[in-house]
Amino acid sequence: MKRSKAKIARTISQKESNEKVP
Repeated sequence: MKRSKAKIARTISQKESNEKVP
């Protein structure tokens, strides 16, 4: 479960980064 949570957090971080970059 801990690993899954980390993966989700990482995915969200990447998504935000992609949205930030035009």
